Amino acid sequence: GLRPETESVILRAMALDLNYRFRDTREMTSALGAGSRVRVGNVVIAGGGGISSIPYRHPPQVILRDTHWLLEMATASAMAVAGTLTIQKVLFGALFSPARYFNMSLGALVMGALGWFVGDLIFQALAQSQSTGATSATTPITSSRPTQRLVALTRNLTRQLSTSQQVMLLIALLSGSAAAAWLLGPLALEIPLLWNYVPTYAIAGPLVYAATGRRQWRALVAHTLVTTIGGAVLWTRLGFDHDLGTLFLAAAGGGLLMEGLTFLSERQLLRK
Repeated sequence: GLRPETESVILRAMALDLNYRFRDTREMTSALGAGSRVRVGNVVIAGGGGISSIPYRHPPQVILRDTHWLLEMATASAMAVAGTLTIQKVLFGALFSPARYFNMSLGALVMGALGWFVGDLIFQALAQSQSTGATSATTPITSSRPTQRLVALTRNLTRQLSTSQQVMLLIALLSGSAAAAWLLGPLALEIPLLWNYVPTYAIAGPLVYAATGRRQWRALVAHTLVTTIGGAVLWTRLGFDHDLGTLFLAAAGGGLLMEGLTFLSERQLLRK
């Protein structure tokens, strides 16, 4: 069978998370080290006592991986702003001043960044629990993502959850959002800064965008459901008149704008 070191390298090369894979053959060759024999161009690197036909003249270059996280977070923040402004414009139009919209955009930026951070933590924990299952627990994490240090705290938990359990957990989180709107809505109404300038619903789209590995249409579905259900629960709790159809259309429109931003970002920036 394969040596454990070689097996761990192969698993990393096949990882579901593209950001975790080797960036090029030179980096993979460095990881293989003396435990395998790899041809890179016209150079043969032999390990474990083998003889190389052509000497390897240049040391492997250490490449810092996964430098796109700042751009991903900026995309998530832009998504939150787009979703928030769409809903507010459709529902309230000229009732709000430009200053109100500006301040709400600032709050959406924060919510978007927070949603990306939580979602990226979930994605890294789930993806790396699969791609590094055979890797020693003592292997250092060299990625530059800010969530990597927190992954170890949740990886053992996610390994114990089956697919059905994870689906149930997602349903529980959605139910928790509705419960939070019912229980905390009156309290938020008493705090003008929170009520006027912190669109908490804006966190859903960016969170799912990051948690699902930037897959298309997930943010649209999450933003539409959370906004529609949460908004209906909140308005009912506070006794406000509401048009559920208009709220749904506004949320769906904001979700489509989110998907447009992710499409442009993915094609033009994140894959460069």
